[in-house]
Amino acid sequence: MNYNDKKLIMNLLKELAKEDNILTIKFYEPKILKLKNPMLSYFFAKEIPGADVEAHGKVVIESGNPDYNYKFAKDIKGADIRAHGEVVVKGFCDVNYNFAKDVEGADIKAHGQVIIKNGNLEYNYKFAKEIPGADVRSHGQAIISHSLHNYYDCRFYRDCYKSDLEIVRYNYKFAKEIPGADVRAHGEKVIRFAELLTDWNNHLRDEKALCYNYEFAKEISGADIKAHEKVIFAGDNPEYSYLFARDVAGADITAHGEVVVNRGDSQLNYKFVKDIKGADIKAHEEAVLAGENPEYNYKFAKEIPGADVDAHAAVLFASLQDDPNNSEVRNAYDTLMRYCEKSNLGNKFNLLSKVLDRKLK
Repeated sequence: MNYNDKKLIMNLLKELAKEDNILTIKFYEPKILKLKNPMLSYFFAKEIPGADVEAHGKVVIESGNPDYNYKFAKDIKGADIRAHGEVVVKGFCDVNYNFAKDVEGADIKAHGQVIIKNGNLEYNYKFAKEIPGADVRSHGQAIISHSLHNYYDCRFYRDCYKSDLEIVRYNYKFAKEIPGADVRAHGEKVIRFAELLTDWNNHLRDEKALCYNYEFAKEISGADIKAHEKVIFAGDNPEYSYLFARDVAGADITAHGEVVVNRGDSQLNYKFVKDIKGADIKAHEEAVLAGENPEYNYKFAKEIPGADVDAHAAVLFASLQDDPNNSEVRNAYDTLMRYCEKSNLGNKFNLLSKVLDRKLK
């Protein structure tokens, strides 16, 4: 019997049901059962009042079809949940997850075990997150046990990287979202991904590896801060050093500050001092002065307590000499001078001295 024949039978039964021809329909029930078709038996038991649920359930069970066993157990009152579940455990991850989620009385352990043995990242994560009574540690271990690639031996780098990134993503999500997860073990997987991408000079250039280690340390209670921080240092990336120092309790402020200072980015040095308690103000200030960026010299002088206002004003003054028609620099300089006069900070003699010192360097 093909699919169209089944649909025709179901449509005829529906029409008869609408006309309340239940006795007529019941006359055909033994014929439907003899067909031993799980689709028709599921439909009959679901749509026809007074259907022999046990008989139709037996047809569905004997068919060995996991999908119709799931549907029958979910939709048909009086279905033999255990018997249908025993068929479903022979199926794939999706139907086992759905059975455990949707069918009251399902054997959670048995369906979870199917997914654990399969090792599927998505379904182990979803099962542990959404199914009450799931074995969280075992599902987590199924995710952790996925192997990462050795990139020196990987012939198809892009495919290896994409696969590994998915493993890292689910380790991060599992540790972040599921109570009872083995945070350190999932964190080690995230760290290992970065280590495998680190070059012979111990430099890490991959931004996603940096991002996951930063996010793991920031978002997940119980993370090994120092281990993730070591990855950030290997990246020698001033943006992530700034973020890590700003957002992660227990970060080494001085060491991250040195990364930012050494790169000399005026904006990041200004933000580091402004946003992070314990920053070395003088070291970052020297970097801002050396960068000779008018905007951030102005902001540093105006917003950072203890800043050398005259030195920053000298940078603005020198910029004006190089470009007298730059209205933005002129406005910043004039505003800073008014701020200095109002706050009794700096004076024109000091400013002249600072300008001369910079010109003589």
